[in-house]
Amino acid sequence: CDWSSDVCSSDLMFTFTVLGILVAIASLLIPKLYVRFAVPMRIAAVILMIIGSAGSSIVLIPAGYRGVLLQFSAVKGVLTEGIHMVMPGVNTVELLEVRTQKEQAEASAASRDLQTVQCTVALNYHVEPTGVGHLYQTVGSEYRFRVIDPAVHESLKVVTARYTAEDLIRLRDK
Repeated sequence: CDWSSDVCSSDLMFTFTVLGILVAIASLLIPKLYVRFAVPMRIAAVILMIIGSAGSSIVLIPAGYRGVLLQFSAVKGVLTEGIHMVMPGVNTVELLEVRTQKEQAEASAASRDLQTVQCTVALNYHVEPTGVGHLYQTVGSEYRFRVIDPAVHESLKVVTARYTAEDLIRLRDK
């Protein structure tokens, strides 16, 4: 479990809430012989429920990420790095990385003289932090597989088709 993620945090807070409810129910079922334990158990139950409900409304956005704030699955805004309060059950947050990332792809293409060329292409890219909400709304969190990979493969085919196999080997460093 990655503790910087929103998922683990909300699962833990949900556990606190459920535990508080169970302790409250148990305090009501205590026999009269153990009644002195009922009040402390009820206090503990209230504290656990408060921690659980307050904690599930806190979201941590780590450095290098932006959080897309969703309200019933509709994009409502973008959260920057840091701690934010959200309404549990209504709002969720999807994390998108805005740091520079590397995409490496292996592809084959045909040269101008119809020779098959095998290439490994490395591309460094990053998501513009101001466009995270629009990117999530129009493409989704799988933008790498939907946009970047196909664009790299298509560009490789276009560039490779301009040169002969001999030119590609000779001009490899350029």
